[in-house]
Amino acid sequence: MPTHAPWQEHMINPQPPPLKIEAYNSPTNAATPDPEKIVWKPSKISGPVTVKDACRLYSITPHDIQDLLAHSKWIDLSTVAKRAVALHGGFSAHEELLHQRRDAEEKALYAQIRASNHIVTDLNSKSHFRFSPFIHKQWTAPNDSYLYEPMHPGLGGSAPPKQHRVAVLYPIKYVDQGDYGCEWQWMPDWGSF
Repeated sequence: MPTHAPWQEHMINPQPPPLKIEAYNSPTNAATPDPEKIVWKPSKISGPVTVKDACRLYSITPHDIQDLLAHSKWIDLSTVAKRAVALHGGFSAHEELLHQRRDAEEKALYAQIRASNHIVTDLNSKSHFRFSPFIHKQWTAPNDSYLYEPMHPGLGGSAPPKQHRVAVLYPIKYVDQGDYGCEWQWMPDWGSF
């Protein structure tokens, strides 16, 4: 009897399995050298993803990963992260591109709210993009604590070393921050990569 939910099957036994490419070569034209150690998997998501999810997460097109798609409908997160970083000109250039895309999405959503005469604090405002049910379920599963990494060191502990995690483009929504007003928040939490 399986000990996992049916939606987790694609993570445990994707069919056919995704193509995994272990090698990564830093682009020779990178303006900033890549960090020595790079964390290729994003926080909050595990297992293979769909092509649509991979393209959103790493701001690439299906054309950029045709060889991966030809192998399987499932895309390995580390493999697509390496491909995106190489395509975008290195770790820092990829991160900067995703920050620009986040800013552009915020501005586009503000413009849409203003054009429709909604109050800017409309808490129903959010990205039009929706991840696949597989990723959505990971964020909402009752026992999803294995997906989350600690955000703060324990009491009396020292701060963990900075991780150089490849940036991903999560969806955005407008949320109420209580006494601090409202602001755009990248799901599943602000600052997540």
